[in-house]
Amino acid sequence: MQDLMDNTPGEFVVNDPVLGFTISQIFNPLQSDVTTVQQYRARLILQNPNSTANPNLSTQITTLFTSYHY
Repeated sequence: MQDLMDNTPGEFVVNDPVLGFTISQIFNPLQSDVTTVQQYRARLILQNPNSTANPNLSTQITTLFTSYHY
């Protein structure tokens, strides 16, 4: 969750290109039908689509979760 908010893309263990998520954006995907990390990642991407400001957001989220082997 911290890696969705922070600005530390140069971490050695985790590839963290994501930053700027709010607490609401992080917790909104946590609905009763989300029971796995993979479902959470998919819902997070669905609720926070790519935009003109960040056309690579879905790829960045996937990269971050892949760093954690999800």
